[in-house]
Amino acid sequence: MAKPWKIRGLRPESSVSAGIARIIKTRCAEMYSYADKTLIPGDPEALHDMRVSSRRLQAVLKIHRESFPPRKFRRIYTPLRDLIKALGMVRELDVFLQSLQLHQRENQNIPEETLRPLVAQCEHERTGHRKNLDTLIRTLVAGDYQREVHDFVNLYLKETADRTGRASRQKSFRQFGAWLIPRLYDRFADRRAEVIRHPQQWKELHNMRIAGKPLRYAMEIYEVAYGRTFRECLEHVKLVLDTMGFLHDTDVALGKLHAYERSLSVLTDQAIANTQHESVRALIELYARERSDLFRKFAAVMGEWKKNKFRRKLMKSLRHN
Repeated sequence: MAKPWKIRGLRPESSVSAGIARIIKTRCAEMYSYADKTLIPGDPEALHDMRVSSRRLQAVLKIHRESFPPRKFRRIYTPLRDLIKALGMVRELDVFLQSLQLHQRENQNIPEETLRPLVAQCEHERTGHRKNLDTLIRTLVAGDYQREVHDFVNLYLKETADRTGRASRQKSFRQFGAWLIPRLYDRFADRRAEVIRHPQQWKELHNMRIAGKPLRYAMEIYEVAYGRTFRECLEHVKLVLDTMGFLHDTDVALGKLHAYERSLSVLTDQAIANTQHESVRALIELYARERSDLFRKFAAVMGEWKKNKFRRKLMKSLRHN
């Protein structure tokens, strides 16, 4: 994953409106920087970097959406949301196909021909999603979405100045972070008990992961306002969300393999069906073991957070620089 760009000119004592404006402009430029490489076929990492950078932009917009006029916000937010969805559909298939190839190389008892129809189906789906993604990227670039974002931010700054009269009447960037981070953390951590109680409920895990992304991206942004302990907490959050990301990848793979296994029942040649079923079942068990190992790692870290009072440590880090 590409590191987030530093926000030039961002200071802890800056007004929050000035900070938000700088962040949005920087995150938009960061996203745009990956557009050309993403349009080149065969570079899944560029696509992944564009997806991450677009989510960073989405996070700052969503976190501060109440600061913006609703209609103007939707005009900026809707094409970004559509782009993120399209990037995600291609990325999920890239990860799944790469993991299938890896498992086939490492397990000689899973013949390549067994999974050929599944691979062909996924590649066909990917081609369709890829065409849609390329169209969206070219539309954003041709329509100068970046300029539209800049105009939106400049208007926001003007309207904010008109409302407050003086920037000094606003909260500072550091003060706003101390208000925001605890709320984002609680939205994420409050889902922890339910997820731990029901390890096979992948939707609960997915929802917790989605709730954690704004926390991670916000902490990356507000890192400039706080000290070493805050940065240590950010590294812990990154580790947990990365583990949850790997869990999500295995859940996607298991879903596709179970669907493929069910489709084998329509084969008329029972001998071929039985052979393919055995190979697919072996793959399903392999992914299931990987998922169990990842979930144990995730649950152990969550236990450590509770034992070591991670929330208290994070809250203290917001008061001490």
